[in-house]
Amino acid sequence: MTSAIMRCASSARTTPTTVAQDIVGKGRLAAAMVFANNPPRQIVMPVELVVRGTTARQRN
Repeated sequence: MTSAIMRCASSARTTPTTVAQDIVGKGRLAAAMVFANNPPRQIVMPVELVVRGTTARQRN
């Protein structure tokens, strides 16, 4: 996750649960796919669930 996103999230009073993505890697992959001039294809990239203050506790 980028440091700018972390700074913004840490300054908020209630920090929302979010999904962290490698946005730089996503952009590089998208550019490589465009310049490769191959047929479109679907790629699944790894993500991370970042649980913060807006997520309720698990119910028993």
